[in-house]
Amino acid sequence: MKKSILVLAIALLGLVGCKQNEPEATSEPVLRVQFDTPRKGAADPTTTVTRIIMQVIDLEATADETVLYEEKTGADITVTEDGLVSTTFQPSLLLGKKYAFLFWADGGDTYYDATDLRNIKTIADTTLGGYNYIQANDANRDAFYASYQPGVYNGSLKSQIVRLTRPFAQFNVKATDITTENIADYAATEIYTTYFGALNFNVLDGTPSGEDYILAYAEGIDSEIAFTDYILVSEDGAVMDFDLYTEGPDVHKTFTNIPLKRNYRTNMVGSLFHETTDMTVVFNDKWSDEVAFEMNGMYYTSLADAFAAVPAGVPTTITMVNDYEVAGNAGIAIAADQEVTLDLNGFQMNNLVNEDKGSQVIANKGILIIEDNSPDHTGVLTNAVDENSHAGE
Repeated sequence: MKKSILVLAIALLGLVGCKQNEPEATSEPVLRVQFDTPRKGAADPTTTVTRIIMQVIDLEATADETVLYEEKTGADITVTEDGLVSTTFQPSLLLGKKYAFLFWADGGDTYYDATDLRNIKTIADTTLGGYNYIQANDANRDAFYASYQPGVYNGSLKSQIVRLTRPFAQFNVKATDITTENIADYAATEIYTTYFGALNFNVLDGTPSGEDYILAYAEGIDSEIAFTDYILVSEDGAVMDFDLYTEGPDVHKTFTNIPLKRNYRTNMVGSLFHETTDMTVVFNDKWSDEVAFEMNGMYYTSLADAFAAVPAGVPTTITMVNDYEVAGNAGIAIAADQEVTLDLNGFQMNNLVNEDKGSQVIANKGILIIEDNSPDHTGVLTNAVDENSHAGE
């Protein structure tokens, strides 16, 4: 399930009368903002968003006049058990005007100055010798936006879905030489990158601006994803250069011509603290690894990890909490002493058949039961051909 934000404009409420020489009528549409949150699973929804802003612009005014600016925070933002965040705006708008509805959702004014959504500014420390210092490895810097421009507003706006997406590319460094056995060795390691990038963003036209030198810094590495940064890029993406440094141990690596795409992840993967191999670029259209399975209160992003955690000799149920795609011959196995029930729970598992690798999804030496306990029994197993294989030729 992809992470996304939805702005649902629903239910026109009523028209009020008018006087001569004044606009003829107003209308008060209810605008409901909704989005799915990054979460561990349905039982533990979380969100980094603490405020949702709507700014309404009169496009026919001489200076794109702001006719409404409203911010929702705290109790006005609700989170359901399945991770859906929502809030509601109810602006009073004059009919016959041409408006732009701008939306921005983020982790608060610690990270962005959103006084005007046409010029959102990244809050940075500028005291570090010519660099704009920002915090890396901080999911609270995540944000979402949309610009909805329906034309002349005549009061007919009743139900309109506007999809909010991130203005960023996510840049990650995944260190293959960091393991569960040695992760504690890097708890005090400082890591940072320097690059030339945008600091400002215009929600109205979706363009970044304010390019300058940036230093993104984090203290302490607590996973193999040693470094994460959110980089403002245009709709067409960007190709950028980075210098990466660590202190304790000391490392300097230079990455050139790195492709970045809005709402995508660019992962640099390889040895970070050893010079045995070069790091390679892995492009990913998923913003983060989705939780797909729950077992005994624990959540897993892959079927292989879930099966590997099944205790020997204990009948165990693994429940799907998201759709999941698995490639054939992906190394998923059930040992002879394992007994597993896989509950589809209304979700879809797709087997991506690759003729070069084989199509066996699970190497089963134990007991495997597949069932669907969803109310409407909508769970399904499907097969699809990997276009990069020779299957079907």
